[in-house]
Amino acid sequence: MAFCWTGQVFKHFPNPKPAYVADWDELPQWQQQTDADIFERIENEVCSWNITDHSNPPGAANVNFEEFDAWFDRFERSTFRLETLQRYSVSGEDERLRAFREGTPRPERSVRNDPWLHRIALTTAAGKRWQRVHVVQHPLTEYLRYELVSYVESAATGEDIRITVRATRPDLAALNEDFWLFDADTDGAYAVLMRYDEEGHFLGYDHTTDPDILDRCCAQRDLVLEHAVELNIYLASTKEVRQAG
Repeated sequence: MAFCWTGQVFKHFPNPKPAYVADWDELPQWQQQTDADIFERIENEVCSWNITDHSNPPGAANVNFEEFDAWFDRFERSTFRLETLQRYSVSGEDERLRAFREGTPRPERSVRNDPWLHRIALTTAAGKRWQRVHVVQHPLTEYLRYELVSYVESAATGEDIRITVRATRPDLAALNEDFWLFDADTDGAYAVLMRYDEEGHFLGYDHTTDPDILDRCCAQRDLVLEHAVELNIYLASTKEVRQAG
């Protein structure tokens, strides 16, 4: 660690003070102890990181936001969204989440001021179908309680939103991949796999037309829909959500 530290000093300071890059044995005892405490803290922090391989899956290609957004203008019949996380860390939701937590009115989100909802409303009116299923676990996280109430705004624009409780069947426990599935069961089908870290921070999109991946997405769609309930039924029957509302 001391060698790495010295290397970084030379990297960022062309002419560092001699004391900054002195050999360890030349440092006074108090500085050795101080540096040792710093190095130990850095090592412990790095060792605590949960580093996961987030490379693209075989058969999928990474796309940027503009490309991802364009797919919603290209689908012909239907789009399906599977959500499996219990929390999504979305900075744009901070104000609304804070209002939900404090029990104050949330900022307006409707077809009048939200381009996403406006898009859903227009394409639904044109005969295209939007469907979403969120696989949830009880007890619900705070984020899920917030999101479930917020779903009402999306449902009002025409999106068919349903909820599947993970504990309903053992095979639901293995679902951990989020995706958008477009024009499923047609020759023009494609999917966008959504990558997140374990804290729900978004990492990237992967577009695919790979038949094996599409078959997997369709099978997962069918599984969650088989055990899903409509949003309003879930909201009315789930005590945790009624109390939050």
